[in-house]
Order: sequence, then structure tokens, then C-alpha cells
Amino acid sequence: MTGFAAVTRSTEMGALLIEIRSVNSRFLDLGLRITDELRSLEAVVRESIAARIARGKLDCRVALQRQGGVQQVALNAEALGRSRILLRRCSA
Repeated sequence: MTGFAAVTRSTEMGALLIEIRSVNSRFLDLGLRITDELRSLEAVVRESIAARIARGKLDCRVALQRQGGVQQVALNAEALGRSRILLRRCSA
């Protein structure tokens, strides 16, 4: 059992890339490389793969490529102002 697969799908967040490489092995040996912004999904990815594949040495890479470069972040000025007031009260 040896194989390689790669797929890219467009999502609302950007292009999702998944690559899997496998070689024959008696037990399931899963290595995951996941970008930091998707790290919270690691357990779900592991469970999903383990539910479908019983054996083999698998290397899986999951990455999200954002489209349009830098994403804009909007600050909540009201919340920031309240935080500043609370900080001043705590330090007084």
C-alpha cells in the first residue's frame, strides 16, 4: 500500500490544501502537519483519518492559503476604551 493524494478546495476563508502520502506499515502511524490557524482542528482530522484507515504510515499536510494577502482587523473602540478605564482603576 503506497500512495499520494493532493487536493485543493476554495472556501470562504481561502484555498484549503490537503496532501496525504502513505507507505505500507503494520499499524497506523499518522504524522500531521497543520498550519497554526487550523491547529484547533487537529483532533478532528486525526479522528476522521483513523475512522477510515486502519494501517499504514501516513504523512498528512493541511494548510490554508488566505486570498488577498493581509486580512483587515477592525478594533472595537468602545470596548478598547472600557478596557483602558478598567486598567487605570486596577493600577490605581
